[in-house]
Amino acid sequence: MKFILSLLFATFFVFMTQNGYTQVAKNVIVEHFTNTRCSICASSSKNPAFYTNLEGYPDVFHVSYHPSSPYSTCLFSQHNPSENDGRAKYYGVFGGTPRLVVQGVLNPISVQFGSPEVFTPHIDQMTEVSIDIIQTKTADDKIEATITLKTESEHNYSGTSILVGLAEKVVNYQAPNGEDVHYDVFRKALTDVDGDEVTLPAVGESVSFTYSVNKEEEWDMSEMFVYVILNDSQTKTVVQSDAASPSENTVATQDYQTLRNVTVYPNPAQNFLSIELEGGKTASVSLTDVQVVFKVDPNFKVKRQLI
Repeated sequence: MKFILSLLFATFFVFMTQNGYTQVAKNVIVEHFTNTRCSICASSSKNPAFYTNLEGYPDVFHVSYHPSSPYSTCLFSQHNPSENDGRAKYYGVFGGTPRLVVQGVLNPISVQFGSPEVFTPHIDQMTEVSIDIIQTKTADDKIEATITLKTESEHNYSGTSILVGLAEKVVNYQAPNGEDVHYDVFRKALTDVDGDEVTLPAVGESVSFTYSVNKEEEWDMSEMFVYVILNDSQTKTVVQSDAASPSENTVATQDYQTLRNVTVYPNPAQNFLSIELEGGKTASVSLTDVQVVFKVDPNFKVKRQLI
C-alpha cells in the first residue's frame, strides 16, 4: 500500500552558495546592577523610571544583579555573593549602584534611567551569531538547558565568551529601600560568571552545550528562566543574547521511529514536492530550514492524499 502527499508551497530553493549566509537580528540585553538596601536605587528617577522605560521595549532582555558593595546585607546579594560580585567586577562597576550595562557597554552615571536613549542606540542591529535555548524543568526539580550557537556569517572576533545564567522573573519582597517587586533577579551562573571561552564554529555550522542544576530552596521554579550572553572577549560588547520564558518547558515524551523506503521528488522542486511512503503508515510531515538553504511558505498544506 502506498500513499502520496503533495505539498503546495512557495518556490523551494534546494541549492545555495556560501555567500548566501547573512547576519541575523541582534537581541538587546540590559545588565542592571542594583541593591535592595540602596535608597538611591529606589528613587523615582532610577529603578522605577527604568522599569517604566523597559515596558516600552518588550523585546529587550533584562537581568538584575545585586553586588555586595555598597551594601553586603542585601538579601539577593547574600544568596550568591561571589557571582553577583563577579559580574559587577567583569564590567568594572563593583562598589556603586545603580548602574546599567547595555549590550556590554557601561552607561555613564549621568544617564537618565527613564530615557529611551538607554535602548534606542542598540535597536535594529545585526550580528553574525544566533542562539537557541532549549529549557527543561524536570519533575525532580532540576533545570536543564541546551544552548546552541550558530555562526550565520563571516566575522572578525578573535575570541568570545558565553555566560549561561538563571534568573527569577518576578520576586515579591519588601526590601529595606522600599522596593516591593523585583524583576529578573540573577540567581546562578551555569558557566563561569565571566563567561566560558568558546570558539565559534565555521560559517553555517553550530555547536551545542548542555547544563543541569538542582533547584535551590529560595527559587520559585515557575518564575525561573535561562538566559545566555555571548560577549566579545576583547571588548566585552555583546555579540548576541537570548532568554527563555519562565513558562518554556521542553519535555521529550515520544519516541520517533525512522521511516524507511521514503521517496521524495522532484529535486530540485518548484511549487510541488511529493513524498511517497510505503507500508500504509501514518506520518506527519514537517519541513525544517536547518541551514537557511530554502524558503518555504509557512502556510503550506497537504493538497491531497492517495491510498
